[in-house]
Amino acid sequence: MLTRLAAGGSAAYRAFRAEPRLPADYARLYLTRLYRKAPLGRSPLLELRRVRHPVPWDQGPGLIARAAGPWSDGPSVELARAATARASRDGDRSRAQRIARELAGDASLGELIYALVRATRPDAVIETGIATGVTSAFALAALEDNAHGALHSVDLPPGALVAGGLVGSGIPPTLRHRWRPRWGDARRLVPHVLEQTGGRRVFVHDSDHGYQAMRGELECAWRAFGSGDWIVADDVDLHDAFIDVASAHGAIPHLVAQKDKRSCTGLMRRG
Repeated sequence: MLTRLAAGGSAAYRAFRAEPRLPADYARLYLTRLYRKAPLGRSPLLELRRVRHPVPWDQGPGLIARAAGPWSDGPSVELARAATARASRDGDRSRAQRIARELAGDASLGELIYALVRATRPDAVIETGIATGVTSAFALAALEDNAHGALHSVDLPPGALVAGGLVGSGIPPTLRHRWRPRWGDARRLVPHVLEQTGGRRVFVHDSDHGYQAMRGELECAWRAFGSGDWIVADDVDLHDAFIDVASAHGAIPHLVAQKDKRSCTGLMRRG
């Protein structure tokens, strides 16, 4: 892994210098995958909860307008859309690019995040999972069009993406001044990032989609957030973590289907 960090260039070197525990995070991740294939998990409340069907992806922006407030497209969203289109045209010429495509967020997820950030005008967006930065680019575009706020990204990127220099490669250079990336285990870093940020916030989970990992991150964000803050999770149809958190705290879960894959995004408001 250290070899891949070195191959990843200056970004990887800066990440290593900023997070001395990064090699230990990778070692723990490798051992977990080698010796324990943890199931995604099922909820003990599975038979008790009311199943909610997601609204179609093209109705997502309207849902945001009703639930979070009015918003409009600004000029920076076109930068994110163009970067996503370029990534689609580039194809999968290498193993790293194939992995990047598998991990990249759906474009409709990015549009949903853009709408939510524009409508709520947060001081900070905290996300887990970067990959090439599709979702990150849309969040940063919304912050730029708001002329306010920063994106704090937490990720433990695959070695192939590090070596290929692809981590965050889809983020337009003109939007990077609002980006605060952190490399490392989300379980270790997310509580610190939540403690270091304040004001109005949005949390986006798009990293380890196992039940325990997703529920742990969502619960952590819920405890740290105040009234009016929003929590978003990708691929919430894999299991019941998102629904369980919403049910445990009396929140209304909003589900939106995605355009490019058979999955859906969950959103809920604190307070």
